Amino acid sequence: MAMIDHAPEITDEREYAIHVENYRGFLHVLWSVVTGIALTLILLAIFFG
Repeated sequence: MAMIDHAPEITDEREYAIHVENYRGFLHVLWSVVTGIALTLILLAIFFG
């Protein structure tokens, strides 16, 4: 398990923006995967249900 650096309470705006962008990118990928799985299941249900 990786060691986690504990940042000081006050972080600069640029670093915070980078974290927010990474989080938004992660959410986008997560929703894309969830949507892909849901569409696949729906199509399987239509064709084989």
